[in-house]
Formats: sequence, C-alpha cells, structure tokens
Amino acid sequence: MDKRIHRILSDRLAQYNDNPKEAFAKPVYIDKECRIPIRTVRCFAKPAIKTLVPLKKDDKGNTVAWVNPGNNHHVAIYRDEDGKYKEQTVTFWEAVDRCRVGIPAIVTQPDTIWDNILQRNDISENVLESLPDVKWQFVLSLQQNEMFILEMKEEDYRYAMDQQDYALLNKHLYRVQKLSKGDYSFRYHTETSVEDKYDGKTNLKLSTQIGKLKRVQSLEALFNLHPHKVHISVLGEIKEIS
Repeated sequence: MDKRIHRILSDRLAQYNDNPKEAFAKPVYIDKECRIPIRTVRCFAKPAIKTLVPLKKDDKGNTVAWVNPGNNHHVAIYRDEDGKYKEQTVTFWEAVDRCRVGIPAIVTQPDTIWDNILQRNDISENVLESLPDVKWQFVLSLQQNEMFILEMKEEDYRYAMDQQDYALLNKHLYRVQKLSKGDYSFRYHTETSVEDKYDGKTNLKLSTQIGKLKRVQSLEALFNLHPHKVHISVLGEIKEIS
C-alpha cells in the first residue's frame, strides 16, 4: 500500500532477477543510513464479493458498508427435536458480533439465549440469523487446534482416562487442523507439518492410511469416530472437557 516501500522492494527484487528468496535473504531498509529495516508491509487484497457480510445500510435499506467475515471461528453441532444432528459453521466475524452484544461466541444453551433476546431490541438481524434454533440441544463444538481423542470405544476411553493411561490415549490423540462446512481435518498430535507429500506428490490417501490425517466429511462420519474433546496441560496431563 505504501508507494515508497513498494518501490524499494521492487528495486531490490529487480536486482536479483525477481527471485524473492535471494532478494530478501538480507534485510531491506527504508532509510539510506540502513537503520530502519522493513519488517512487515501492508497489502491490499480483494476479497470474494460473495463472502462479504452487510455491515451498514442507508435510510433506503441499501447496504453501504460490508465486512470480510474472516476464517471460521468454530463449528457447533446440535441435535434438533427429531434427534437429527445439525451443523452450524460460525465465522470469526459472527463470533465477534455475538460477543459485542453479550452473547457467547459458542452458544451451548440456545433456549436460554433466545429467552434473553426476546426481552431486548438491540440485537441486529445478522446476529439473530447466526444463532441456532431455540429447540436445538448443544452436542459438541470444534475449533482449530483443539485436541480430540478419536476412534476409541467408550469403555476403553473411560478406562484409559480413569487410569491415566497416556500411552494408550496418545495413540488416539489428534489436533483439529482446519474446519469448513461439512469438512473437518484432524492431524495426529506428533505431526509437526501439515504436508502430505511423498516423493514430491501429494497423497492424502496415504496420510490417512498411516494415521497422520483423519478427514471427516459428514456428521455421521464424525460421530463414528467417537470424538472426545480433551485438554493437554503444561505437564502433559490429558483432561476431559465436558
């Protein structure tokens, strides 16, 4: 965005035949005395129009301002009155919007929230539309980097937790890598890279077969893994999150 910095970086890049790895291997300075290094730059990025959320409207009801909702903050899973699972993907902006009006980012008690909302007139339509149905019952939420025990039978899981059998639990311990609607990726907890390349080629199937990655693309598949959310303390203790 800064034209001066843009020119300085472009000149450095040109000196190295447009090879950024070589061009920026050494610091770039904004002043001739080489005292102030350029550490970060602000760039203009054009967002996808369809993802923008209306923020402000004029007197005629026309939207005059938008906001980029950002990445997904969490996925919440509920059970409706018929016993069917319902997924709700909440963006970072929606989570912030809820908190601004005193509503939890992760709604675990929809009926209580709606009872309180009915007594207020300061809740925007965008916030109301993002909330779960009043009759839904909260089951589970997932956020990036949360830890889960997967693919353990209930009795085995309970025994391992009671006995603090971390050796057994560690075999089933996964981190939430990324989330999108109807698509969740879990990475085995000892994996330090999210790359799934073998001999230079991406092979998600092989990563899944050897247990590095678990990709879930339906709620039924998720609950077939018997997910249990856990917390890892600084001492490495595994504690269940209710």
